[in-house]
Amino acid sequence: METCSDKSYLCRVQESIPKLLETLPLARHASEISVRIESQRNLLLTAPTGTGKSSFLPWLLHNNSARIAVLQPRRIAALSLANFLARALKQETGATVGYNFRFDSKQSASTRILFQTYGSFLQQCLRGGAKNFDWIIFDEFHERRTEMDLLLSWLLTWQSIAPSEAPHIAVLSAELNRQSLESLMGVTCLRIESPGFPVQVLHQDPKPSERIDAQVLRAIRTLQGNQVWNTTLVFLPGKSEIQNCYNTLDEAFGKAHDRPELLRLFGGQEIVEQTQIFADTQSPRIIFTTNIAETSLTIPQVSAVIDSGLERSTDYDHARKIPVLRLGRIAMQNAVQRTGRAGRTRAGACIRLWSERDEQVLPREIIPEILRSKIHSAMLVRAALAQKINTNAKNIAWPTPPLAQVETQAQQELLELDLLESSGTITALGLQVLDIPMQTLELARMLALHQAPPQLLLACCAWLDGSQDFAKDSINLLSIAQDLVDGSRGVPREVALQFKRLQEWATRKQHNGSRSYSQSNADVVSALLEAFPAALATVSESGKAYRLSDSLSIILDASKTGKSSAILAFQLLRSGSGNVQQISRCVFVPVSEALLHKGVQAQEHWQLLWRSGQERFTGLCIKMLGDLEVERKDVAPQDAPPHARKILLEQTTQAWAEKMGREDLSHLWLSDSVKTLLAKMKWAAKHFPEFELPTWTAEDFELIQDEFTAGIFLQRDLNDSRFRKIVEDYFGTHMLNWLHRTLPDTLLLPSGRIAHYSYSEPEAGPIEISARVADFFGVQGKHTIAEGRIEVRYDLLAPNRRTVQKTWDLTGFWQNTYPEVRKELRGRYPRHPWPEDPMHFEKV
Repeated sequence: METCSDKSYLCRVQESIPKLLETLPLARHASEISVRIESQRNLLLTAPTGTGKSSFLPWLLHNNSARIAVLQPRRIAALSLANFLARALKQETGATVGYNFRFDSKQSASTRILFQTYGSFLQQCLRGGAKNFDWIIFDEFHERRTEMDLLLSWLLTWQSIAPSEAPHIAVLSAELNRQSLESLMGVTCLRIESPGFPVQVLHQDPKPSERIDAQVLRAIRTLQGNQVWNTTLVFLPGKSEIQNCYNTLDEAFGKAHDRPELLRLFGGQEIVEQTQIFADTQSPRIIFTTNIAETSLTIPQVSAVIDSGLERSTDYDHARKIPVLRLGRIAMQNAVQRTGRAGRTRAGACIRLWSERDEQVLPREIIPEILRSKIHSAMLVRAALAQKINTNAKNIAWPTPPLAQVETQAQQELLELDLLESSGTITALGLQVLDIPMQTLELARMLALHQAPPQLLLACCAWLDGSQDFAKDSINLLSIAQDLVDGSRGVPREVALQFKRLQEWATRKQHNGSRSYSQSNADVVSALLEAFPAALATVSESGKAYRLSDSLSIILDASKTGKSSAILAFQLLRSGSGNVQQISRCVFVPVSEALLHKGVQAQEHWQLLWRSGQERFTGLCIKMLGDLEVERKDVAPQDAPPHARKILLEQTTQAWAEKMGREDLSHLWLSDSVKTLLAKMKWAAKHFPEFELPTWTAEDFELIQDEFTAGIFLQRDLNDSRFRKIVEDYFGTHMLNWLHRTLPDTLLLPSGRIAHYSYSEPEAGPIEISARVADFFGVQGKHTIAEGRIEVRYDLLAPNRRTVQKTWDLTGFWQNTYPEVRKELRGRYPRHPWPEDPMHFEKV
């Protein structure tokens, strides 16, 4: 790339800015940015949302004849930005400015600014395409996706090995951890301050038991009443919530003359529907969207944002080796980005559907994906990229390293799968896997090992790899895969395109010497079972749930699965947190008994035997020769062989359930403090539905009981401390501080005394606050807790701590009942002060 250092160059830059880009706040800093570009190899830039980072900087770099790759986390943003910049240059998209991603591309030999998703650019790098660019721009880096970290670390390593060959790097975001990136990139961050347009932030507390669609409607009415709703973005966690809100507002507005236009925006959407959203309009409209609109999109006329504060993301459970979808709170970085959508082109407002107090407990920064995801694919890609620059994968250091044990575990599994060598070099099979157009490593390896995978298997792979948001209920994967093979309508665009791509790959790809599958469903299930052994779940005794390892339960009636004794479970959506998990939705594949036990012939039977007096279970081994019992003996569980101990551990839950069916043992663990804790959690679930807390149904307690007794042989180990920990894990340990703050145990009164709250079950009676009558002197009116959602009844005590009166309103008590109570108490307790006007009494 040519360099210019004289002032005339900076003047030419300022004078050549296209008119459409001149309106961007970043254009005012063109000279400052140009000086930084000329004085250092890489660029680290942070500027507020709406300043034009994603479009102005690519133009500025290209203005010096450079070839630019602009990386975006989402395809819709890449497409929108490419079209905008092409329009600014008064050209068709595909000329100087183009785009390229997984299922679409528009570029030519003259293209110098290419917008791409991180995923598509990563695939291009694996084919050696990174050498075609002078600058690589990492946009929205604050999201810290694994592919972002991987590409940045690889390019920085390449720069250190071959500085004349490697491209320059620019890292951009509105929110960045500047210090760590400055150290990593060896540059000083350029901070551009721009006042932008003011956005008023309001907090709307949810009402008790108020659904998310009702909260959104209430917020919309607020904006409508204040005439701040030209275009309103409503951020929701997924497609199901988008559809619910759409239906509710569609019904609420009916055929009103001022009815706004209702639109939806999410990943995998049809292009025609997305195009409507970017059309200029002066009419009110409401756009229901996921976090796809959180960054890099300039939607016209946005004057307001409604933020649910929720997102659906995928975490990897390293202990159980399964990915789990999580519905949870966003970080403040997300909230800032969402708020900024309303201040890009005009002043606006943002209504956050949570309280200011709740905001204090939100995480400040987004947790890097590498710390909460499966890193096997990333490690395999890192090995392939290392090969491109003739170095070892270990020389490419992660910006945020994963946990050491997680990396070691992934390394070992890749070795066992024959994808990596012990030196860290990628194998031939590993390269084949990366050549398959799949994001899921296990699926790609499964296809790489077979010569002619059937259409149904390809369709299963397309669904599992192409969609993250299936439906409100659990779905049979074989059924929807067959619909895809049959060409049925209603299949998401991403899934249909992925299926077509896999069909094209299967047609041209040859796997010499590898196995092939027939077209039968059984062989498709067998292939998936071999690829995903950790996804196997077996039916519970009740037939209303399936259990993965470590008591992870899937609430799914066996009648929906054809009464299969086992399923393969994918796309798990969890409704709990901590060590105990309840899966409320999944995509499943029924596994037949014959396939499950194919080739297995057990000759030993192990079961638990109760020893009275010792108050414990012991192991019983029964050896069979055909139908003939040849040996029976007691074996202590700790002395049993590993496979037998595992069997005995799995039987403990059912064994304790049978014993508890004969006798009540609850006194062992249901202490008063545990009962109070459970009551608090039930009140919280009832009055804070937006948090989707456990509702403590019979199924919840069945899961708790199963986890509580799992792996326990001694009765003395069933104690209240163990039960409390499991209950807290099920509720979510990260919510405990909030729970005890929202539903406190005590209250400091004006008298300096402490009042105590007593919690019964919500259906059993109200929450009460207890103290002596004299301790409440100076207190008036009603009393509420839980952000004002729960009214508390006063329990007024005599000096001997016995109840004198219960009331909801102290003011009414002082005025109407207290005079009579005062006469009685003065006679019984003459040494205590009993003022005539307790509402204004102050203790001396």
